[in-house]
Amino acid sequence: MSYFLDFPYEVEKRYQKMVWEDRDYAELIYDYLLEEGTDKFNELSDAQFMKLMRKQYKYIKDVASEGFS
Repeated sequence: MSYFLDFPYEVEKRYQKMVWEDRDYAELIYDYLLEEGTDKFNELSDAQFMKLMRKQYKYIKDVASEGFS
């Protein structure tokens, strides 16, 4: 629950700086961790939400290590 409440707030506080540093990566984080991640909190069970967030983080880490295609 605290992740659902805190994470979007923390991203929002830092989003403009993130965009300035790397727009593509900032948008990736926003899209995958917020819109396709924490925004799904109320639709999923706790276990489903945790599984989804792990999947989303893994995808972002893969992009970060391999680069955008």
